[in-house]
Amino acid sequence: MQTQNIRLGRVYVTETAKGEIPIRLERIHPNGGWTARALTHGRMLQIKDETQLLFLCTDEEVRGIAHGVMPKRRSQIQGPVYREPLAPIVEGEPTRPIRKAKRPQVKRVVVTLRLNILDAAHRVLSETKKAMTTREIVAACAARQYWSSNAATPHQTLTAALNRDIEANGSQSRFQKTERGKFTLRRL
Repeated sequence: MQTQNIRLGRVYVTETAKGEIPIRLERIHPNGGWTARALTHGRMLQIKDETQLLFLCTDEEVRGIAHGVMPKRRSQIQGPVYREPLAPIVEGEPTRPIRKAKRPQVKRVVVTLRLNILDAAHRVLSETKKAMTTREIVAACAARQYWSSNAATPHQTLTAALNRDIEANGSQSRFQKTERGKFTLRRL
């Protein structure tokens, strides 16, 4: 089949992984070839060149395909479908004006900088100047609104972050472990 004989809107048969299917060429693809709609399932396909098109369907074959298959989506080349109004329009009868939808009010939110979990723990420990458990640190952070979490176990998150910081930075870490489960600042 030659490229000059191929027309948009016509139905062709192409070979796919699932067998031969009828397609309708809808538009020219920007990267070359055509964009087509499969008439069996309604999905869009890209036809790269004319070798993918096996043959042109006759009008009788198209009618048989249309009668046997109902695509899920309406083809983009098909014009708009006219639908009857739900209630008859009577001349002289007053009609209600259509109300414009109100635009939703946009709430202005003031964004405050939240501290990350380690900075919030550092701030709490520097204010209290004593060793604390991670549960106490998390409670103090939430009370002072430095940091909060909706997680089920934020104290375990803090414990992991503190241990990771101590392991990674060693003697340069801002935190130190005083006893099991208690942390304080390295330099008070």
